[in-house]
Amino acid sequence: MFEQTTRREKILVYGSFKTGKSFLWLDIANTYHKSGNMKPTFYVIDTDFGVAKMLDEGYQHLEDDGMLKLYNPMDFVELMDASREISKKAKQGDWIVIDMLNYVWEEAQTFYTNNVFEDNMENYFVQMRKEVVAAGGHDKRSYGGYEGTDWGFITKIYKQFEFPLTMKSPANVFGVTEERKLDGGRGDSPDKLKQFKAAGGMAPVGQKGIGHRFDTVARMTRRANGQRQLTIVGDKGREETVWAERDNMIINIDEPPKVFARRYLVDIAGWAKPSKKATGSKPQRRQGKQKAKTQRRRRR
Repeated sequence: MFEQTTRREKILVYGSFKTGKSFLWLDIANTYHKSGNMKPTFYVIDTDFGVAKMLDEGYQHLEDDGMLKLYNPMDFVELMDASREISKKAKQGDWIVIDMLNYVWEEAQTFYTNNVFEDNMENYFVQMRKEVVAAGGHDKRSYGGYEGTDWGFITKIYKQFEFPLTMKSPANVFGVTEERKLDGGRGDSPDKLKQFKAAGGMAPVGQKGIGHRFDTVARMTRRANGQRQLTIVGDKGREETVWAERDNMIINIDEPPKVFARRYLVDIAGWAKPSKKATGSKPQRRQGKQKAKTQRRRRR
């Protein structure tokens, strides 16, 4: 039986596109299912509408059997609705998945602009740039498009969505986001550059404090030969124990069953191993006509 034997997990995986980031949390859900342990519910906030296609690649049983509850919010109002609903329902042992997390940060900015400046984003930024150029660059909005006070309020708005899920919920959390190259010339501190050196100087995209709210932060990459790797940037509670006994903080992610649930949750975090029947081959694509589903599915 595959089951949790640790405290709450809070995992953030970031990286470039098409590296397999979303496949990691999907592997956790599928490992539960194959072991016969279908008690946890996966509440998935899918901001880029990519999960439906992934389910069609051999994972539709997760939704059909009630393990996966999918949300496709269109804007920040719907993101807040999903956050409130999930924070009420999710219990210890469940998983909250936010994929992609950086889109939430962007939607918070759009929400702020629409309501404070009573303008849409494209008009706001065009007008803002005109004013910045006219001022010869001596404008508080020169970098980022907002004044410092604005960023403070945008952060407060954003945290109304994220904090109930990452900080206050008893459920496990798995966040997925994009990456960016750190640049000391644009405000990134020497300490931050040092922290992410092992990850090629690439850091997660989103509200700047997200790294503090996840216990495990890892960068996903894919080598030229197709080998996927996770470089662990930080792993609270395990760096001085499990990782200290290893040569490096890199995990190779292979084909099933040697994927994330086994490579990290079992081998590193110490979860109970899946039973033998959970070590089958890669999920097979469903045959025959797929059941018609709406792209913008919601669970209310």
